[in-house]
Amino acid sequence: MITYSCIESRIEQNGQLYGLFQLGPFSKNQSLTIANTLRRTLLADESKIRIFSIQIQGVNHEYMNLKGIRESVIDILFNFEKLIFKDTKPIIKPEQVFLKFTGPRIITAKDINLPKNIQCVNIDNYLMTLEFDGSIAMKLFFYQGKLGSQNSLFNIQTQRIRNRIFRSFTPFQTNLLKTQENFLFLDNSLSLINRVNYTIHPFIQNGKNNTFDGTYFEVNQEFLFFEIWTNGSVHPNNALIKAIDEVLFTLLPFRFKNKSFSEKLNLNFLKKKKLYNKLLNLDIGNLNLCLENYFYLKKQNINRIIDILNNSENLKKNSNFFKEIQSVLFGFGLRL
Repeated sequence: MITYSCIESRIEQNGQLYGLFQLGPFSKNQSLTIANTLRRTLLADESKIRIFSIQIQGVNHEYMNLKGIRESVIDILFNFEKLIFKDTKPIIKPEQVFLKFTGPRIITAKDINLPKNIQCVNIDNYLMTLEFDGSIAMKLFFYQGKLGSQNSLFNIQTQRIRNRIFRSFTPFQTNLLKTQENFLFLDNSLSLINRVNYTIHPFIQNGKNNTFDGTYFEVNQEFLFFEIWTNGSVHPNNALIKAIDEVLFTLLPFRFKNKSFSEKLNLNFLKKKKLYNKLLNLDIGNLNLCLENYFYLKKQNINRIIDILNNSENLKKNSNFFKEIQSVLFGFGLRL
């Protein structure tokens, strides 16, 4: 029996979500391959929602300090990098959020006015403190998945990303966003999955034996046990199901790969031949014959359509019967 079950799940102290799952059984020559494939697919997930870029009024690079703000710009960026977001529906284009604060106040993640399709998981995370004379105006750019390589402000891909950003948004109308030179890129991890472990266990039906007579023999089947830790924005169960779907969807097109013309002809021929053989082996009870002719065929030990075709010369001697049987077979595309 196929098994997919969650053995254990919990919330870790650091906010991560943990899940232990059992899958199987698989044959011994499949379990390791399937386990490696699913683990790599889970760790390669790049659907995380993140702030990939920030613009701050009056800031041209990440090594500046702002008057009336306790943190430096780079510390503010680090605090934003720690935020974890989840979506209520897929994000198909970059989202933008404007923020403007004046001091004195402490700013946390819950002060961000997010779009309806984005939620912050760790809303109590600290971002910055504004003094009495402090103020800040900034713009956050959200994206889901991989937009490009943006490891730092001076990355060689920076200009390409800037161009992509400006194609995604309408022209900016404020002094804050008129220039392209104040984009600060965050070095966020793209993956929702923090860690994946798996173990392989042999399949045993009960503790003592796996046969009706009480003896034991080795079963060439195994179960997979997956341990998955996520960043808290997705449940491990959903992540595992998504990974399974991705593997299936990746391989499925090859199942329906277009065949060459000659292969199609051969396939059609085989299909027709198979159907033709089934037709020939049909019992004569499937034919719309009168009872007299039906009994006549049975007495002649003719039970299938192929028997009629093999005895066509003898059946021609009975002209009335031959006409009826010929008409019936013609309806099936057959001729005597």
